[in-house]
Amino acid sequence: MEKQKKSKEVIAPKEINETESRQLTLFLNLLKSKNGMPFSRIKDRMKDFYNNDQTESDEKKIQRDIRELKKLGFTVKFYKSHLEYGGIDSNVYKLEIPDEKKRLRFAEDELRELSLLIFRNFRSTKSRDLFTTAQKIFSSEFKFFPDLTQEDSVEKTDSSVADILSRVIESIRGRIPVRIAYRKNSYISLENRDIEPHQILRKDLRDFYLIAYDRDKKAYRKFIIPKIETVSDLPGNFIHTRVPTADDLNFHPLNFKLHDPETLEIICNPKLMHLILNFITPHPFGLKDNHLSITTTNRNALFDFAIKEPQVIQFVNSKKFLEGLNDHKSQIKNYYL
Repeated sequence: MEKQKKSKEVIAPKEINETESRQLTLFLNLLKSKNGMPFSRIKDRMKDFYNNDQTESDEKKIQRDIRELKKLGFTVKFYKSHLEYGGIDSNVYKLEIPDEKKRLRFAEDELRELSLLIFRNFRSTKSRDLFTTAQKIFSSEFKFFPDLTQEDSVEKTDSSVADILSRVIESIRGRIPVRIAYRKNSYISLENRDIEPHQILRKDLRDFYLIAYDRDKKAYRKFIIPKIETVSDLPGNFIHTRVPTADDLNFHPLNFKLHDPETLEIICNPKLMHLILNFITPHPFGLKDNHLSITTTNRNALFDFAIKEPQVIQFVNSKKFLEGLNDHKSQIKNYYL
């Protein structure tokens, strides 16, 4: 009878403590919310756990809980700004669940072969598109990524660029019209352009731009000097006398003519204002405290900055900008997944 009694005894599981209960409740709430949960809603739903009068104290507590969940294999991402994840709320916590079915699977031999082909082709074509495609393919397998040095990616030697630059400077000084052979992209054939060089601009200490009047386009155009293959003099003198306007000299992507002018009212993180100001210069802008006002014909130019520096932009008044940014993020996800 005693043996039979012992066999029926059940070992009681260890009771869950308050911290474990809180972390489990947090996990289940985040699991139910596919689009994430703002901190205010977490506090509202979990009043028994996050009820400190000091909001900062509860924020630290939830960060500790997230670190513990990560140790168990569950990653929770924090989005300070709504621009980071494409929703409407700020301070959002979202459980990241990778979709393994969408990922391409390569064998090591396949990756080595692909790496070799990319390396050989890049040396001959210098294609930027090939390089960025390779980055996406090898995003999680960099040990097989082509070992491209800086010299491999330079399209022209320093001496050839210096020769072109010297010829252009002579043309500007002597007001001599020239014909240039220009290759805008590696996959586009050379184009002959008859121009009247006006001014050389330098950006980021490495990019040289030539502002010139294009006789065929009948307008000022910007040319990247390293993409000029040859320069030859044309007979005669300059035939165009109009001085370029500030708009002609603005070579920032925000000034590209992709849509009607739109004024973006942007509120930024005051501590990180320098990042966005460095990015938009020399494009004109208005600034009052941390409120930035930009009139642009290419809102897309801000998308990559918003993704790269997600803590900078806190609010944008444009619905079209937010929709475009979300579409841009979706396209990037589709490339990688």
